[in-house]
Amino acid sequence: MSKQEERCDCGKLLFKLTPRGLEFKCNRCKEIHLVPLYRIDTEFRNICPVIDQTHKK
Repeated sequence: MSKQEERCDCGKLLFKLTPRGLEFKCNRCKEIHLVPLYRIDTEFRNICPVIDQTHKK
């Protein structure tokens, strides 16, 4: 198992971290979706503004 994958305790793949972003597969339609890394970073900064401020010092 790659360090870039996150699996459930049962072994099911939940998501993969790739150079393009976070990839996950819909359980219903089986389509693979991508959340780009820049979007993850932006959302994290919106959710955690205090942590974002500590990185600017």
